[in-house]
Amino acid sequence: MMIERYTLIDSIQTEEFYEEFYDVARSYYIEFVEDIIGNDSSNSNLFSWYEHNLTLHFIHKQSDVNSVPPVIFATKNVGSKVRVYDAIHETDNFLDRKERSPKKVLSILYNKDIENLPDSQEVIESSVFHSIVNDFPKIFSSNFVEEEYKKSIESLQIKPVELLEFDKTQIHFDLYNFEDMLKTIDNKQFTAELLECVNAYNNQQFFVSGAGLGSVIEHLLFLILERHNLIDRNFPKNPTHRDYITHLRKEPIQIDHRSKSYIDSLFIQRNSISHYNKGFSSKSVCDQMFQGIKNIYDNYY
Repeated sequence: MMIERYTLIDSIQTEEFYEEFYDVARSYYIEFVEDIIGNDSSNSNLFSWYEHNLTLHFIHKQSDVNSVPPVIFATKNVGSKVRVYDAIHETDNFLDRKERSPKKVLSILYNKDIENLPDSQEVIESSVFHSIVNDFPKIFSSNFVEEEYKKSIESLQIKPVELLEFDKTQIHFDLYNFEDMLKTIDNKQFTAELLECVNAYNNQQFFVSGAGLGSVIEHLLFLILERHNLIDRNFPKNPTHRDYITHLRKEPIQIDHRSKSYIDSLFIQRNSISHYNKGFSSKSVCDQMFQGIKNIYDNYY
């Protein structure tokens, strides 16, 4: 199927058309992201659609040029590639037809009685798109990637969103790598600590996330020692990471010098995170600490 210009602007289409739009837009999105990050996959989670399937929502509205251009936006996957909504009748009035700002248009639509819209806080802000001229998948994806890139290089302060509360998550870290670990450990406190770090990381609060990850690593080491019956009377009430290393050298774990050096490096990385570090350098440290948690679990739990 060929995605023709103005097709979406002229009228509501078949579901197959929107799914084709999705596939074409996704291909362009990946291409644009790879132009930015190159071979540095550690920064791929700055871009929400790169590693994860999203759902695209199309809300057709009336315009002031006798067309029905859709507002397009993305959310986390809700079980389908696309959802299409007809708000043409609801927006057939002077003020609604005149509004062009994508976020204001979407805010207006959320104040209409439109069924089955996702919660506004699930809307990925960078994806919101509306044009009465261009409805190409390439244009949508170009705008989406550009907005996410701009956010990644701004300061860590998140600006308030106009009119609606959108999903302000700036990084899209997925817990899929830790699902088995959390299920196996089955410790509510440990899970809560890790989730807090992920939430801070996703909002570019790398100092907060890094500091918390140090505590998560210590908690994981304690759980490992406890699992292997290595918590004895000599274990201090307020252990340092040196105390953990000392006990990890005992049977049945008996870490070697290389493993000791690796665990030491994780704590050094935690201490290296500073309020004044550049964003990407702090992010890189957090990435390594998340990977360190996974490695420690895989090797010793």
